[in-house]
Amino acid sequence: MTIVVYQKPTCTTCRQVHAMLKDSGVDFDAVNYYVDPIPKSKLLELLTKMRITPRELLRTKETIYKTLKLAERDLSDNEIVDLMVKHPDLIQRPIVEKGARAILARPRRPLERDSLRRRATSRATRCERAPDPACAHPASRFSACWSVACRDRMPELQPPSPFPPTRRAPG
Repeated sequence: MTIVVYQKPTCTTCRQVHAMLKDSGVDFDAVNYYVDPIPKSKLLELLTKMRITPRELLRTKETIYKTLKLAERDLSDNEIVDLMVKHPDLIQRPIVEKGARAILARPRRPLERDSLRRRATSRATRCERAPDPACAHPASRFSACWSVACRDRMPELQPPSPFPPTRRAPG
């Protein structure tokens, strides 16, 4: 499965993500969506994979956002997607896609935690991503905690933990 990074090469965060993936030896395709615009159908697909709304993908600090007065307008999701296709500056970046999943790698920290880096260590540590502070499920440094409470949105990007998942009693 190929990893695709939708980016703007002059964007600092995009350059950082690109360098991190390259340094980690991960094979990926980079798409400059200013040169190769993202078609509406693909943008809708990415939004579905990211499980976010079009409004959540808007870059609210861009000049075009302010010029179009998008904060003041009550637009449908379809209208927002149409504006993103017409004005790529409105799209948050970078978007990293792999198979049936995609994430907005902004800030780049979620990407580091999702371990596109294949450099997992064997040292057992406390899960670094546990939303529940009480979770002590062991996980390798760059892999996900596989407990139900801590499962990440992109498990296929991570090597399986050498530890079995924990099960919590119902109730």
